[in-house]
Amino acid sequence: GNSPAFGSKDAKVTIIEFSDFQCPFCAKGADILSKIKQKYGKSVRVAFKNFPLPFHNHAEQAAVAGLCANEQSTDMFWKM
Repeated sequence: GNSPAFGSKDAKVTIIEFSDFQCPFCAKGADILSKIKQKYGKSVRVAFKNFPLPFHNHAEQAAVAGLCANEQSTDMFWKM
């Protein structure tokens, strides 16, 4: 779809990350995905899906901000 993604559409491996910007456990997962992107580059594809948890009071607004950043450029989303 139109989710923020990193890597080639033809990559042999695609990782779909469901994440919440306010979740500390998701932050640890993002660190691991960052290492995967560094090691494998564009030979692996990572697609991001927003999954804001209802008990994180700022997660939904952060998800909207992330999508707005992605509308400007995918690089801006990943920097966020």
